[in-house]
Amino acid sequence: MTETVNSEILKNDNEVCADKGIPEIGKIISSMPKETLKSLLYLAAGKHDSNTKLFKRPIVINNNDISELNDLVQQKLTQHQTPVSLVNVAISYKANRSVSFGTWKEFEQYKWNIPDVVEHINIKWDFFVKWPTYAIPQRHTLSVKIVSKLNPMQMMQALFSKDPDEMEDIELNLAPVVCRVDFIDHLLSEELINIVKKWVEARREPDFITTRNSFLKKNKTSIARAIHHSIPVEGVI
Repeated sequence: MTETVNSEILKNDNEVCADKGIPEIGKIISSMPKETLKSLLYLAAGKHDSNTKLFKRPIVINNNDISELNDLVQQKLTQHQTPVSLVNVAISYKANRSVSFGTWKEFEQYKWNIPDVVEHINIKWDFFVKWPTYAIPQRHTLSVKIVSKLNPMQMMQALFSKDPDEMEDIELNLAPVVCRVDFIDHLLSEELINIVKKWVEARREPDFITTRNSFLKKNKTSIARAIHHSIPVEGVI
């Protein structure tokens, strides 16, 4: 008797759903315009193009400099239809400690009275831009990484690596400022990188750079090649 009642309830529930006009997912997809489906597919599984720019000039920054960069980026985004825009900041300290801010407001309200050395700062702008050629807004990201100083240990680890991909990453790991844009529109990508470029050029350089770090930076490619070719390949008879 109980099974019969449950079956009837389940049947009635299905009938109610049908009566309310709730279609199956297949019907929803099939009813969408072709361009909308293409945009959704690209948004979910499409591979964005990326543009990376390395800035080899060391800079000195403070909170106001970071706020200035955010203002410049936000001004550019106001020139486009951006229904969603998020900013998050991650800061790594020398004492194996890091702080992440999910919103720009949290970053602004942070109390900077901690006596610790900042090793690097990552700023990421995540936003959607509406384009005439796409039915729905498309995701773009701008990432800026600022490194406080060259880490000789990390550099030597990269130099001694036999992996060609890691050899190619030496420049990326050692640049004081790295800017990357994952984009749909190439023009917007270039505009964002140009904003970061001008911002970097307007910052002052540090007053003191160690001779060792300067030598490693200037000769990193030659050192990497020398080490790479001087280490014997294991297993060769």
